Amino acid sequence: MKINPRYYPVIIIAAFVVFLLIGFALGFRPRHNEGGHSLLLLLSCLT
Repeated sequence: MKINPRYYPVIIIAAFVVFLLIGFALGFRPRHNEGGHSLLLLLSCLT
C-alpha cells in the first residue's frame, strides 16, 4: 500500500498528537518550578 504524499503533513501531525497523548497518559506532564524530573531530562539521557 502506497501512501499519497499529499497526506504526509497530516500523518506527521497525527503521529505527534498520538505520542503526545501517550506521553501525558504515562505521566510526562510539564511541571513548573520543579527540577530534576522532566521529559527533556529523560530524552537527554536516552541519547
